[in-house]
Amino acid sequence: MSNKSFIALFVAVLILLVVGFFVWKKSPTATAPIVTPVSQQNNTVTPKIQNVPNWKSYASVTQNFTFWYPQEWTVSESADKNSLELWSTKTMQQQIDWKKKGTIGEGPQADIVVSSYSDAKNIPNNTEGKSLEQYLKESGFFSDVQPIVFAGQSAWFAVQTDSFVNFYTIYAERNGSVYQLSFHGNSFDTPMTPDKLSDTEKQFVKNFQFNK
Repeated sequence: MSNKSFIALFVAVLILLVVGFFVWKKSPTATAPIVTPVSQQNNTVTPKIQNVPNWKSYASVTQNFTFWYPQEWTVSESADKNSLELWSTKTMQQQIDWKKKGTIGEGPQADIVVSSYSDAKNIPNNTEGKSLEQYLKESGFFSDVQPIVFAGQSAWFAVQTDSFVNFYTIYAERNGSVYQLSFHGNSFDTPMTPDKLSDTEKQFVKNFQFNK
């Protein structure tokens, strides 16, 4: 091979090597995913509020909870100031009509009642000062008592017998206080069973949250 041919071959090989190197440098390469250490992640749990059109919020500073309810409903404080009563338009009208007739008895009750007590011993009818669990399981006022998760914490669900009707209750203990949610729904018209919570009541439960 002549010197000219050898030089030409050498230059060609050199050019191929240089071009190949630059092509390799510019080609995309797989990159490892960026992983944030657990210690740097935000571990704060924010309650997920369901987006319900035309619902209003009610925040109780003294009782440390917030709930959402239909805007056409009425919220009022009970006579003993331990409870908040939520009345639908229908139930409120039933109550008005009941009073006009002068019929003996309580008449229709609020659709939802939210009550709070300083501790389990102050729950009405807990005359023996039992713990919340003992009161629910041993007092004889409840049936179908079962543990549930409510507002992100452990709680109790029970069917409470009141005169000739049954209604649902949820009990939760938080920071020593006891919170009770009673769902009367249409119990004035028809006795309720545990699988008959209305869509409105289910939404109310989903959106209830404790402030701290």
